[in-house]
Amino acid sequence: MARLGRILRRLDSHRLPIHITPVTREMVEALAAGLPPGSRAAVRQLLRPAFTDRMLGALGDVGRTFEPLFRNTANATIVHGGDRLNVIPSEIHLALDARLLPGYTTADLLEELRPILKTDGEARAASEDDRAPEPDLSLFDLLGRLLQKRLPDVRPVPYLLPASSDGRHFARLGIQTYGYTPMILPPDVTFFSSIHAADERIPLEAVEFGADVLLDLIRSYQT
Repeated sequence: MARLGRILRRLDSHRLPIHITPVTREMVEALAAGLPPGSRAAVRQLLRPAFTDRMLGALGDVGRTFEPLFRNTANATIVHGGDRLNVIPSEIHLALDARLLPGYTTADLLEELRPILKTDGEARAASEDDRAPEPDLSLFDLLGRLLQKRLPDVRPVPYLLPASSDGRHFARLGIQTYGYTPMILPPDVTFFSSIHAADERIPLEAVEFGADVLLDLIRSYQT
């Protein structure tokens, strides 16, 4: 049990290594391009692994949102061990919810976890997913143009979703998944504050706008 405690403390205090993937590089470059020169240079420091953590910290809440885009993650979620109060468990199982960056494998993650586990535990993958698929952004330009057709001042920016989805299964079949949900939200409603929240909602006008853009997409893609 004490060994488990040591592992949990190290998981909480140690960050896994920084990785700059192609999609995250494109995202940062697109964000930087729309900023004044001074801010542009600062944001691009995110792409220098020696400075990434420092910049994420300087960005506050935004930095915490972006952090999973720069490293594989493993968070402790379930602990099993012991069945009687007066018996010390001979074995404890700690389940980690792990998310891989595009192009990385479970073997890569296990290698990154070894310095945290040290000699206190052994790790193995519980999932058959071996490699996180790498995004194909070939449709991104068309998706961006359709937004700019209705909102000329919009600057499309690719964004790697820091979560898992069924897209990883479709990727094995050669099907690329895009998280493309066009909407215009009022200032008091943000995407991340309303989705999966207690009062999950979307304005009717946003639904209508999104439906129109998606219809444009179907028509454009057919031609």
